[in-house]
Amino acid sequence: MGRWQCFLFTLYGGREREVILIRRKRLGEILIETGLLLESQLQSALAGQKRAGLKLGQYLIQQGIVREDQLIDVLSRQLKIDKYSPEKYPADPEIIGMIPIEVCQKNKLIPLKRRMNLLTVAMVDPLDINALDTVEFIANMEVEPVVCSEREINQLIRLSFGMHSGFIEEMERVENVEISVEPDVSDREKMEDIQVSSLHDQAIEPPIVRLVNSIITQAVREGASDIHISPEAHMVQLRFRID
Repeated sequence: MGRWQCFLFTLYGGREREVILIRRKRLGEILIETGLLLESQLQSALAGQKRAGLKLGQYLIQQGIVREDQLIDVLSRQLKIDKYSPEKYPADPEIIGMIPIEVCQKNKLIPLKRRMNLLTVAMVDPLDINALDTVEFIANMEVEPVVCSEREINQLIRLSFGMHSGFIEEMERVENVEISVEPDVSDREKMEDIQVSSLHDQAIEPPIVRLVNSIITQAVREGASDIHISPEAHMVQLRFRID
């Protein structure tokens, strides 16, 4: 592992140091330097974005001050990173699961390609150091950002996660869930039917949290060593392994 780390540092190190120095600049500074924004426009936009609760780039695009394609071009040139294109970065199902869907949706990003210890990730905001650090921590890999439009990211997330994305959304709306546990043929396992009802005393928690807490609590009561969850077309099968 050490050899690969040294090799990758030699191969990418110079470029990464250059990009990191540029990332320390704020988006507003970059836009002023490239002539897309005046100082007065920046100050007005900074105040407006706070009121709107948006990132600066989102606010500028929403207000029509800067076009999204202009912003993408500037970030690509200044950070010396690629712009996303489906031809160059076709979907790779094998790496989609490396980053949880919740992280992808929150940070507007998605993994595209893996090469040795380098993970290429499409991002709406490649200046978001916190998002980059989060992905590096989860994947335990170096991250190479590719700038992408928000529309493309949303589409990639829908297409890449597919049924899983829909399942998460449905689970978030769960209030009452009945889960049938079918017996396993193994002599080492015992299965029992359980029912998980809405927990009114935990109403302050989101439905998905209440559901997960209920499943874990029931598993502890049953003395289960494993929990297996299998989503199907019209139901979710839950199995406890009890040694």
